[in-house]
Amino acid sequence: PEDDVDHIVLTAGGGGCAAGTVKRAVEKGSRARFHIVEAEGSNSLSKSVTAGEVTAADAPNQRYKGSAVSEVGRYALAICLAYRDRIEFHTASDASVDDFIDHYEDSRLTAALDNRVPPYEPTSIVPMTKLADIAQRYPNKKIVVLGTGHNDDLRPPLRAKRTSRIAAGMFPK
Repeated sequence: PEDDVDHIVLTAGGGGCAAGTVKRAVEKGSRARFHIVEAEGSNSLSKSVTAGEVTAADAPNQRYKGSAVSEVGRYALAICLAYRDRIEFHTASDASVDDFIDHYEDSRLTAALDNRVPPYEPTSIVPMTKLADIAQRYPNKKIVVLGTGHNDDLRPPLRAKRTSRIAAGMFPK
């Protein structure tokens, strides 16, 4: 489609949501490249795609409940293997997640966005940490970051009222 995005950035835990997104987007005619960002240690999907078989994560990161998976599912792996030429894997360190949160909390955007502030859901923040890097690598491209629902807050006082939202305009297109 003419209004298609060029890059879709998302996170992976068990791989089901990431694989389903890739499969459905391609079936619908998307030409996007997919950037799957794994939390540090929760790298079963990238290791499995490289090995061609289900492979355990190095050390599932318990900080991110949705990503704390020791092994990806076989069906998710099969889908990612089928579309591996359209997928790039990235790793988000705990430090990069903390930096992102600190920037967001200190930013005047928080006040300006008021009710539209995205929830601090750990697994959703993981792909956001790579958005600037991807935008720099692919200038003038349409990039979308997809987040998950609401599993658990990193900082409970900032608990969100709604389960998912999209933050736009924080980085150049």
